[in-house]
This record gives sequence, structure tokens and C-alpha cells, in this order.
Amino acid sequence: MEKANITLYTVIGDPGRIVTAIREHFKEMTKEFTPENGNILLTLADDSTISFNINHRQDKPDFIASHTAGMANYFSSAETPLVELKENVLQQIRVFNCVTGITFDIDDNGDRTSYIINGLFAIANNVNGFLLYPSMQIYTQEGKLLFSIKGESQLTEFMPIANADLLDGNRPQESPADMKRRLRSNALLKARNIPYMEQLPCEVLESEVQMRSREKWWNGQPPCLPLPSIRKSSSRKIRTAKKPSSISTR
Repeated sequence: MEKANITLYTVIGDPGRIVTAIREHFKEMTKEFTPENGNILLTLADDSTISFNINHRQDKPDFIASHTAGMANYFSSAETPLVELKENVLQQIRVFNCVTGITFDIDDNGDRTSYIINGLFAIANNVNGFLLYPSMQIYTQEGKLLFSIKGESQLTEFMPIANADLLDGNRPQESPADMKRRLRSNALLKARNIPYMEQLPCEVLESEVQMRSREKWWNGQPPCLPLPSIRKSSSRKIRTAKKPSSISTR
């Protein structure tokens, strides 16, 4: 059998999502699923295998930097009339932070090959990824040719994309208190018919909040609040502002 080599590229915070997508989209034909040190080996029902070698910037920053720089340099040599699209593709390549090498056997069974290819595009769709073929053609998650070394594309415009969880890559998990606060907020929004995203995490977690005492808040000095405007009148008394009894936070 010949070996096929396809590479999955994405910008993602949690590379574990790739593992989950692999398990999900090949579960019907998976005989054995073997994860080991960032590698996934799938044994299919016909005893053939698909290997996934997942590399993320958080674990292999030098490899990712070198790989994406070399890839961008290679595609920058492509001649094309689609100048703006090419520049955006190069920008996308430069920000990739996760590279997954995929190797599988190719035989005369066209249905088997189509099953594997369709599964890879389904994974790309789950993680907003792109697939690079050995012919040096980059495909979108929808299966459209984004760009090739010959300067070809099925698109007329393109904007770089990334997964939203990239922003939460090093963020602590929600605590039970955070989840309860989020559910209370969702209930209020729902009662007022305000659109909301049910799974959107809290903006600020309990573990990230540091409450200061009143002494530290005012830095040892009494608060200086503006007095209300006063007309010149001997019959009106001036009242000084009182210190706030508590500090409210949101």
C-alpha cells in the first residue's frame, strides 16, 4: 500500500478538541484507539491504520515557529493575480499554532479512501482547520481550494480565522460558584427576552477577583467627593459627604 500524508492546520487554544473530533468522526470504523504522547493511532476495521501526530505551540514552540515560517516562505513564492487573497493566506499560515501530521494507507478501495478523506474534513470543520495535500494545495474545511503553490484558488476573498478558545487557553476552569453565577445571569437574560449564548463562560472568574479592603481602596486617605453646588445664602448649611459604607462590585 502507498502512504498518504495530509496535514491539518489550525489556530486553537485546546488541542484536545482535535483528539475528541478524531474519536467522534471515525468511531463507526475504529477497531482500536491508541493515544500516546500527543500521537493518536487509529486501527480501522480492516486492520489498516491512520496516525495523527499533534503538535501545539504550547508544547513545541520552536517546531511550530520553524514550520509555519518555512511554509509561509514557500507559498510566498507563488505567482497569482489574487494578491490580497495571497497576503491573507500567508497571514493565516503565520498564525497557525497547531500542526497535525496525518498518515494513512491508500489502496484500490475508493470508498475506503473517501471515508477517510471525508472524516478528515469533518475534523477540520470541528476545529476551524485547513488541510494541506502533498500537491501543496491548501483546502478549507468546506473542501474548497484556498490556495496552491501555482497561485490557484476557488475563492475570490479570504480572511484569517482562529478558534475563540485561543483566548481561554491558559484560563482556569469555572468553579461551581462561577457556574451558578452564569446560570443566574442566563435566567435574567431569558426572563427579559435578551439574546444570549448559553455556554459563554464568565468574563471574570471567582479565582481571578481580589477584593481590597476599604483601607487599601482609599489608600489610607478619606474619600474626596465633590460638594453639591451651593448658592450664596446665609440660611443654607453645608453638609460634607459621608464615606460610603460599602464598595459594590460587578
